[in-house]
Amino acid sequence: MARAIEVALCSKHHWLCQWNIFKNVSSKVWCFNSNDKVKGCFYNCLRKYDSEEMLEKMGLK
Repeated sequence: MARAIEVALCSKHHWLCQWNIFKNVSSKVWCFNSNDKVKGCFYNCLRKYDSEEMLEKMGLK
């Protein structure tokens, strides 16, 4: 989707929708449903951490 948008709307910037990301993550990340640490890090990265510095501080980068 991101590549198609880039080609079709080359001068525009597009942010992927969080709803779509949450909906599709379990089919794209094989250990998402079975690993609570992965699931927790994923949710934290999308919902809590809003900067690269914050990720580094939490040891996620």
